[in-house]
Amino acid sequence: MSDPNYKEISADLVDFVSRLTQSVAEAQRALDKNAIETLKELANNKASIPQIRNIITEETDSEGNVTGTRTQTKTEFTELSLLNLGITPTFYQFAKTNIEVALDMQFEERVKSNSNTKEKRLLVSTKKVRTERRFNQNIQAYSKLSIEMVPVPMPINIPELVDNQAG
Repeated sequence: MSDPNYKEISADLVDFVSRLTQSVAEAQRALDKNAIETLKELANNKASIPQIRNIITEETDSEGNVTGTRTQTKTEFTELSLLNLGITPTFYQFAKTNIEVALDMQFEERVKSNSNTKEKRLLVSTKKVRTERRFNQNIQAYSKLSIEMVPVPMPINIPELVDNQAG
């Protein structure tokens, strides 16, 4: 039994393709925004890093001859951002997006209400595909979304920009 809340929708092919590609662009924007937010967090979080220095002092007599040495260890702490320590976020990019969708297509021609001009458009729907699947008929159609996402290097000037904003 089908879902009573399900409403079969037909869409203009141009709108359908446009929305698919806009969805990929919005996903890329979300990935970029997440990487930038991570970058800001790394720039704002500090770690206290010890720097150990050994100081060697020569001991001399009244004539300036070295009579011995004295070693002193001094530890100083420096605050560095996680970004300065070399931790960077991973930036991702959709390298390739293949969208294969099984659709019914229907050519529609209608007369505009305020003129005698005809409007032509190609409508797409999944009704026939859903029906074939529902009744286990032999179908050759399928839907598939294949996205290849790869890490890319962080843009070179971003750490410099973050440092300039923090300062």
